[in-house]
Amino acid sequence: MWDAIVIGAGPSGSVTAYLLAKNGYKTLILDM
Repeated sequence: MWDAIVIGAGPSGSVTAYLLAKNGYKTLILDM
């Protein structure tokens, strides 16, 4: 199970996923 799913790995999605993971959330990034 994931705590957060970030859709889009552009600048804002990457930063969001990084900050979530840094704070201990299990994070999945989806991009096309």
